[in-house]
Amino acid sequence: MTTRLAPERLFSLRLALGAFVIIAAASLFGAIAEDIVNHDEPLGMLDLNVGQWLHRHATPAWTSLMLFFSAVGAPVTVLTIASASAIFLFWRRQRCAALLLALAVPGGMLLNFMVKGLIHRHRPIFDDPIQTLASYSFPSGHAVGSTLLFGALAAIVIWHVRDWRVRTLVPVGAALLIVLICFSRIYLGVHYLSDVIAGVLVGIVWLSACLIAMEALRDRDAPERRL
Repeated sequence: MTTRLAPERLFSLRLALGAFVIIAAASLFGAIAEDIVNHDEPLGMLDLNVGQWLHRHATPAWTSLMLFFSAVGAPVTVLTIASASAIFLFWRRQRCAALLLALAVPGGMLLNFMVKGLIHRHRPIFDDPIQTLASYSFPSGHAVGSTLLFGALAAIVIWHVRDWRVRTLVPVGAALLIVLICFSRIYLGVHYLSDVIAGVLVGIVWLSACLIAMEALRDRDAPERRL
């Protein structure tokens, strides 16, 4: 009886943890969005000061590096990697992993597009901009997309790899790459700090919801694979 119930308790723990992450991230996102809509001065000043400081200290070498990381997190790149990975995983009969990518990445990016339309925040303005974009700024699509893609890929690795070193290094590497992509958007002057933080939070909320759904599906289809 104990052996049979242990996996159920483990799934319940994962469900509770996922729900906590969703509530916490959504609450923080709501607080940031409220401050932006109400033009909260402390947050606005922080956004301006960070953006202006980075702009003043921009160099050609750093700009080239940031353009590279920005390209890695671009929507076209993210969707291409997600599609190719999903097709490969489906071909390898990893249905849950393929479905996770198919739901998480395009679904989360669509959610981000809708939020942008609701908030209507304009992008930073500089006299000598490195880059300019006409679309809305909040939340950052690069932050959302990279959080969804690399977060989902890290989860898939954790599902299928037993080596604790790999299970540790991959999420850390994914998090570092997400941070660099987010930083590149602030450095290039196309997003505020709060834009990228909000984008990561949107990605966390949607990815967590997708992971809960996939964990339930994996639990139903192959309980012996639960970690």
